[in-house]
Amino acid sequence: MNTKALGRWILPALILVITVLLNPGLGTLLVVGYIVYFLWARRSDFVAQFAIRKYRQGDIERALAWYAKAAASRNAKPMVYLSYALVLLKAGHLDAAEENLAGAAKHELSEYDQNALTAMRGLLKWKRGNPRGAAVELQSLADEFKNPTLFGALGSLYLSEGMLD
Repeated sequence: MNTKALGRWILPALILVITVLLNPGLGTLLVVGYIVYFLWARRSDFVAQFAIRKYRQGDIERALAWYAKAAASRNAKPMVYLSYALVLLKAGHLDAAEENLAGAAKHELSEYDQNALTAMRGLLKWKRGNPRGAAVELQSLADEFKNPTLFGALGSLYLSEGMLD
């Protein structure tokens, strides 16, 4: 049975039927319960939104605090770890960034997430003083991962390290 369909469509439809037809009191209770469950199951996504907002406002320390809460959730998605690792890299916390990349790697990754993880590992190598290793890691993605951030990082890397050949 497809559990995603059950959670997204079948269960809410069943709750709606109970609410309208059978028992409005029980139905209301089930609707409230489903909303609470929905919010609880996606709590890391909601907390990560606070981190994104703080990051965009330039408040890196508070963004890091929110991302730490989001990543600590046992249902955190790989992109939460990857986004947290990027902010940690920008803040200069390289060891913590590497730990978050390892946390992301433990999950089943989509192709996009895998490419983002590889790009982040390349940026980490660059920050750790290995520009050649970073260039190899980032260049391996250039054909399949058409991302302006990737090409911006490659361009900056090549220019700053004099790797114009």
